[in-house]
Parts: sequence; structure tokens; C-alpha cells
Amino acid sequence: MIMKNNLKPLRKRKKLTQEELASLIHVSTDTYRNYETGRSDPSLETLITLSKILECSTDEILLIESFEIKQIQADLFKLLKELQIIIQKILK
Repeated sequence: MIMKNNLKPLRKRKKLTQEELASLIHVSTDTYRNYETGRSDPSLETLITLSKILECSTDEILLIESFEIKQIQADLFKLLKELQIIIQKILK
């Protein structure tokens, strides 16, 4: 599985520490750290529990691009709105 690049930002989005999330999924902090660093993979049951706690799909956890693309899209949308406001001010 490819998760090491998604778990950390998804966890931080929920404002959880590694210790807190490990407790919520009933694993040791070391085990959770191994998930986040890609040293080991959670069971299917744990993956489903993670998706419920992190309020995301299992795809978002498993796919590197999924979370990154959504974040980039959100950032670009915000920048485009700001640029539009600046252009409108210049044209006035």
C-alpha cells in the first residue's frame, strides 16, 4: 500500500497527534508511526477505522495523489479568487 504520504496530512487536518490517533485505532504509537512512515501497513479493518476517524475515503488514504491534488486545487482556487480581486481593483 502507499500511505506514508497521506496519513500525516490527513491526521493533521483533524488536529490529532500520532498518539491520539493510535489510541483511537487501538494500536501502539510505534505501530501507527510505522503506518505513517510506510514501514508497515494497517490491516483492512484498521484502514476502514482510519477512514472513519479521519472522515475520508480509504482511497484518500491509499492514493498519494488524491489528498495532494485536492489541496493543490483548493490553494489554486483561493489564489485565483485573490488574483481576480486584484485585477478588478487595477481596472477600476
